[in-house]
Amino acid sequence: AEAQLIITYDITAPTVTISSDLSSPTNISPIPIKVIFSESVNGFGSDEVIIGFGALTSFSGADDIYTIDVTPSSDDTIIVKIGTNVAQDDAGNGNTASTQFKLLYDGTPPQGGLVNDGPGDDVDTQTINTSISASWTGFSDKGTGIAYYEWAIGTSAGGTDVQDWVNVGTDTTETNSSLSLADGTYYVSVKATDNSGNVSEAVSSNGVIVDTTPPSVPANLSASAGDMIITLSWNANSESDLVKYLV
Repeated sequence: AEAQLIITYDITAPTVTISSDLSSPTNISPIPIKVIFSESVNGFGSDEVIIGFGALTSFSGADDIYTIDVTPSSDDTIIVKIGTNVAQDDAGNGNTASTQFKLLYDGTPPQGGLVNDGPGDDVDTQTINTSISASWTGFSDKGTGIAYYEWAIGTSAGGTDVQDWVNVGTDTTETNSSLSLADGTYYVSVKATDNSGNVSEAVSSNGVIVDTTPPSVPANLSASAGDMIITLSWNANSESDLVKYLV
């Protein structure tokens, strides 16, 4: 049989795509990234990866699939790109350039604000023991914006023993009307989560006193008559929160 010479003709340049399993924005660092060529290539190394606003901290792979980790240098949009002719297929064709891969990194949590007891201005006491209201202002996030708030109620600042954390969206006034509270002091706490998943520190109110117990009847009430005047006297009540007497 005659010997045959088979020659494969290949002038097709390998293409390359860059992707990540993370969605933008993200607060995860380092950021895992996949670099996939359309066919096996040679000569591709970590020095061939162009990165903006970050640093390459891991590189592995072979043939047509590579994985890298990029650690952002700050809260910003990282950029990853593969240039032209940095890798070759078995026929010696250099790759085409990738499109820029961009992903917004935000690792900074929102800033806390002010939490008031009550649905408006801050209140110090209330005589209702079936509900707690709160409102808050001043929470902010310069990166990706606030996605939602959570609020909780406790018998201490930051406590959740009365109501555990509840997601209330972007509302800034809330009421829980299904409570049964003993007389005492209660605190509302609020924390904010931004669109990257960063959570602020919890901020607590200064507390509201629930007091459903009326003052005791004044003791030893006496009256004395004078010229066109009657003088009343009684023993002072011992309640520390007494505001006034009505005669």
